[in-house]
Amino acid sequence: MVRIIGIVSGKGGVGKTVVASNLGVALQKFYKKTAVIDFNLTTSHLSLYFGIHSHPITLNHVLRNEAKLE
Repeated sequence: MVRIIGIVSGKGGVGKTVVASNLGVALQKFYKKTAVIDFNLTTSHLSLYFGIHSHPITLNHVLRNEAKLE
């Protein structure tokens, strides 16, 4: 069964990224298939929490039809 968990807030700086990244890691440690997706279109920093410092194509590019998902 697929489950979707959303971490949302209208205010910045409340810890959404920290909660999402830690929840993703915790679920993975319990052998759950996990995808963590950062839908923050203006200040997405989730990749930094996983050590990915270079990501030239973002979800924002895909939504503006500037890039395609493969």
